[in-house]
Amino acid sequence: MGIIKWLGDFVSKEVTSDLLGGIRNKISETIEETQEKVEKVTKYVIKSLALLMIFFTGLIFLLVGLGQTLEDKVSSLTQGMGFIVIGGVMVLIAIIVKALK
Repeated sequence: MGIIKWLGDFVSKEVTSDLLGGIRNKISETIEETQEKVEKVTKYVIKSLALLMIFFTGLIFLLVGLGQTLEDKVSSLTQGMGFIVIGGVMVLIAIIVKALK
């Protein structure tokens, strides 16, 4: 009777430790996968926000330059052209970066 009880205790301890070890491994794998996904999403959000900020800055330069050009009409087109070129280049950079993603 003592051997059967000892075998029962031994098997139950082994099964319990294997089961708990498997659960611990699965939990730690899940935590690592979640951390990787959060880092990936965070990087994407940061890149998207930076791109959006560049785009809107370029758009503001473009609109200010266009406004100055229209205000000056034909007599002095060179004053507003600098803003148009700067804004156009910034918008173009934002579009190219977005297309390369």
